[in-house]
Amino acid sequence: SLPSEVSRFGCGVSMTIADSNKTAINDTYQYRVPPSFTLDDPVNDIGLKVSIASSVENNFNVDGVTGNTYTIPLTATGKAMQASYSANGGPWVAATADNADAPLRFSLDAVGLVASIATSTANLVSDGTTAYFEATGFASANQVSAMSYETAAGVWTAATADAQNAGRFRFGDTGLIGDISANNVTDVGDSYAFATLSSNGEAAALSYSTDRGNSWVSAGAPAISQSNALGGKALVGGNYTAQPTYENFQVKINALEVSGTITPPANMGNLHLAYSKALPVPTTLAQVRIDSVDGKGKVTGMSYDNGGGWLTATADPNVPGRYTLGATGMIASIDQDADNAALGTYAVTAATLASTGRPAIASYSLDGGSSYFEASPAVAITKSNATGGDMSVTGSYAFSGMPPASNVTVKLTGVGTEKQATAIQYSLDGGATWSDSIAAVPSGSGRFALGDTGLGVKIDPAVTNKPDDTFSFAMTSATTPYASGLGLADGITLDIGASSANVAGDTYSFAAPSNFTIGDSGVKVNVQAASGNAVKDAYTFHMPQSDEGPDHIDLNLAVGPDMDWLSARGLADIETSHEQILRAYGETGARLSMYEMTATMLDNNYTSLVDSVAANEDMDMAKAIIDLKTAENSYKAALSFGARIMPTSLVDFLR
Repeated sequence: SLPSEVSRFGCGVSMTIADSNKTAINDTYQYRVPPSFTLDDPVNDIGLKVSIASSVENNFNVDGVTGNTYTIPLTATGKAMQASYSANGGPWVAATADNADAPLRFSLDAVGLVASIATSTANLVSDGTTAYFEATGFASANQVSAMSYETAAGVWTAATADAQNAGRFRFGDTGLIGDISANNVTDVGDSYAFATLSSNGEAAALSYSTDRGNSWVSAGAPAISQSNALGGKALVGGNYTAQPTYENFQVKINALEVSGTITPPANMGNLHLAYSKALPVPTTLAQVRIDSVDGKGKVTGMSYDNGGGWLTATADPNVPGRYTLGATGMIASIDQDADNAALGTYAVTAATLASTGRPAIASYSLDGGSSYFEASPAVAITKSNATGGDMSVTGSYAFSGMPPASNVTVKLTGVGTEKQATAIQYSLDGGATWSDSIAAVPSGSGRFALGDTGLGVKIDPAVTNKPDDTFSFAMTSATTPYASGLGLADGITLDIGASSANVAGDTYSFAAPSNFTIGDSGVKVNVQAASGNAVKDAYTFHMPQSDEGPDHIDLNLAVGPDMDWLSARGLADIETSHEQILRAYGETGARLSMYEMTATMLDNNYTSLVDSVAANEDMDMAKAIIDLKTAENSYKAALSFGARIMPTSLVDFLR
């Protein structure tokens, strides 16, 4: 065989020369490569190619005698094998096909797009002039659609996309799953590097079984609907610290972060800007000035210049340190700093101001939008008592008036009979000094306001709560974007991806702040984060009932039924059970009637048998006595008559 020649020419043909003592160097062999034929003619554009292998059995048409014929059943799968594209009316260019994908994926290299055409028997080959797919006004959904991972230097492997969750990918057999939220900051070629990975114990995926573990179904994460389809995508996270009773969570973007060239006074706190109106951001703001500060460097007064002189900014009554710059829609805050001073002026290059697409101020509603509470940044909380109740930063307050990454520490100073927090102190300097909190409203709810910081916390009751338990976390300025997501009620967070399409007023709605939904059962499950959590941990439970009253703030209200479950499933189950009971009653009544008829028949048969036995075997006692007496009298009369006929004498006895 001639493998080297086959490899060099790449023709796919091989030959074997038999051993022979006649073979000599320079012998040559000539043969014809099996040809291929195009089945094509002006009338029938079949477009197929066939080749017939060489064989001594092959025959051909001679003088009208038909040679070998082949009948080939053809079925078009409709899978696109080649494609071309035209940009802006230009010439057609062949797309690069990725044969590893099914359906085939085509790279439209010149325009930077990737297209895939689903396989369909209705697909047709173009006649060369007709464009079967046309599109204008392309806009990126900002959703990551392909990802690769590196486990060795320079070796990248394509990650497997999750068919059910956009933006989620599995990294081969590493056991890792990656999920990147959609935003207009992420770009092709971006990479994420990390050296050490550890689990925080929070459940990221869940499945459930309704047949004692014989089969499992993936549980659904909360579905989020957004008012602006082109806006940044959102992800629900956090540890929900109450019962899942809220069915109408709604989050609204109040203002977007604004970036640009800002020159601060020497050593003074940074100026943060946000915009609360329809884009684009106005480019008229020229200067921002500090008018007054308190003894700790917190800004207590501000002015701004739009090019026509200084105007007084309006302080936000609910958020200390935040100011609205008139009707411009601009919102400003300055980080607290010991060097802050009155008349400190920030120069703004107006032409550079633009929205980053990241939410800087947001609010949330628990009643479908009727009332809103401002969200606070989602924060990581460290607690001294690992088994004690969890604490969450409540969304009823927004934080301001402190420099970025300030340390906040909360300490339990009072614990009630139900182990609920009744009093706390807080520190803004890592525990060096402590201040009393504002009393909880309502009493015993575990909610506290941390003085005039604009910050609120909620501490859950737990049997292990004790005085001097501490909770620590870091906060940022009032208009700093929510880098770790929005902090909503009772530990729930929402991470909204940055997008150039985001605008103030966009809303995001989702049902019930629980991590997972168990099919259509109406049951929602949240698995608390714990260092002991492990993959394949299982939890078994019956249909849950609420242990919380109608007021979600007060955890100490009387236990009541789960009205949502009762209305959705409970009544239906009761009706089904009632129907089963009625059917059982009917079956039991029919059987009882049959038993009664059988008992009556047996009674009648018994009476008849007794009468028959009596008729055949019983005697007439009166008649029998009379007959006996008659016979006795006759016997006595016979004896008496005989004695008289033959009287006895002494001789009779002597004998």
